[in-house]
Amino acid sequence: PTPMIGKSFTLSISDSGALCRRRRVLLLIDQCEAIRPPKKRKLILSNMNLSAAEIPIAEIISGRLRDSLVKLSLSGNRLIRIPDGLNKSHFSSLRSLDLSQCGLQGVLPGGSWNMPKLRRLNLSHNQLAEFLDESILEGMPELQDLDMYGNGIYEINISRGKYDGEERKLLSKLESLNLSYNNLHYLCPDSITQLESLRSLKVTNNVLKEIPAQVCEMNLVELDVSANPLVQPPIETCERGIESMRRYYACLRSEISTPYDYDEERIHSVVGRKKVSLLESKIPVPPPQKIRINTTLKVIVVGMSSAGKTSIIKKLIGGKTAEITSPEERTI
Repeated sequence: PTPMIGKSFTLSISDSGALCRRRRVLLLIDQCEAIRPPKKRKLILSNMNLSAAEIPIAEIISGRLRDSLVKLSLSGNRLIRIPDGLNKSHFSSLRSLDLSQCGLQGVLPGGSWNMPKLRRLNLSHNQLAEFLDESILEGMPELQDLDMYGNGIYEINISRGKYDGEERKLLSKLESLNLSYNNLHYLCPDSITQLESLRSLKVTNNVLKEIPAQVCEMNLVELDVSANPLVQPPIETCERGIESMRRYYACLRSEISTPYDYDEERIHSVVGRKKVSLLESKIPVPPPQKIRINTTLKVIVVGMSSAGKTSIIKKLIGGKTAEITSPEERTI
């Protein structure tokens, strides 16, 4: 045969690879369909270098798997976007969906996500910029474990949704939420406290400066906030765990409240360099109010050896009567 004729029957390397992947996917679907109960049907298409267009959602839902597939894993593929049909198909028995390390970008598309029995959704190690949309969460009323580790999410906004025409709280059965290694700046109490079943919340390696008291007071078993630039509660308090954070806010609530009445005749304000009574300066006198007094003080003394740290502490505690440590008794 001439080179031209030979060339017309030759597949390119890319076409050959796509055809090979297609055959492997269909073979795995056939093998999964052949599984007999009581064994569970799990379709694992992980790390096959598949694109979104190469995921045959139509073939998956058209056969026996539509009502019997319990797990679908597409992790480690180069999807970039959700495969066509995944957000518009009915997976009546699906309990676990793994879309981790798929290069998903931006925002997951809404649509009629219909996965009424889904319990675990893994979206970790992608490039998502926003939390899941209301239209997605409405189709997952049984979701218990949501993993969005390693994305670019900057806020959590959860509202009420509808399922079967009835208004209900979204993620009402969620027990575990992992949002570590994202871009969270703030945890909105109004959204987080809606998750009444939540027991584990992980938000490590974000840019959080505050963990609201309402979040700490939830019925959580685990609250991991490490590696954040925390100010309140102090980072050393957070490092000790959720019980320490709860005690911190409990101490703030138990601060001594002392009434303080303003005396118009005795209080003076400074105007320029001259002291003028509040009555003469015609400055409105603030009404009587309470001053919150925090009676706790934490002092950390840091210094080189033999610099006098112990002596300073003794002076602070004992005052003038404190005995200075002798050179022989000094700690090193």
